[in-house]
Amino acid sequence: ADAVVVPVRIEGAQRSHLSYLTSSQIKRSWFPRVTVTILPPVKLPIDDTLKGKARRNAAGAALQDVMIDAMVKNAMLDHTLFEALGHAYRD
Repeated sequence: ADAVVVPVRIEGAQRSHLSYLTSSQIKRSWFPRVTVTILPPVKLPIDDTLKGKARRNAAGAALQDVMIDAMVKNAMLDHTLFEALGHAYRD
């Protein structure tokens, strides 16, 4: 479709009581801290010669790469392992 994708990462909503995760999977909270990060638009690099299933597979792989890149860009890479452990314990 030659569309531009805007990656949006929503973090923290999985801790809500409205989440599909069970209490045994994650610690729940009534008002969890939810962070929404909007990244710059990205155009998916898909070869125009691909058709049908091959094009859908290429688009899916390109979209997965964009999603992984969004997670890496939001990661706390400037923290030490000990700081990240403390942050995970507090949340």
